Amino acid sequence: MTDKYKRESISSFEIAMRYREKMNPLIEPFSLTDIEHIKNKIIKKVTAELRRRILNCYEHINLSLIEKEVDRTLKSLKISD
Repeated sequence: MTDKYKRESISSFEIAMRYREKMNPLIEPFSLTDIEHIKNKIIKKVTAELRRRILNCYEHINLSLIEKEVDRTLKSLKISD
């Protein structure tokens, strides 16, 4: 990832952490169906955004990394195991 994508990713991640704390405190885990719903929704949104960027001539975007990155992020947010 380029520096711009990394900064954007970090910023989005920090915002998501704040919302996560407000919506569902860390002491209460999400159900498996909620986790799958969240994961699928994120993957769809990220894929759509990255495809839009590809159409706008952005380069070096690898769509195959989306699911792995979403899994890693959900684990770091303590949403999934």
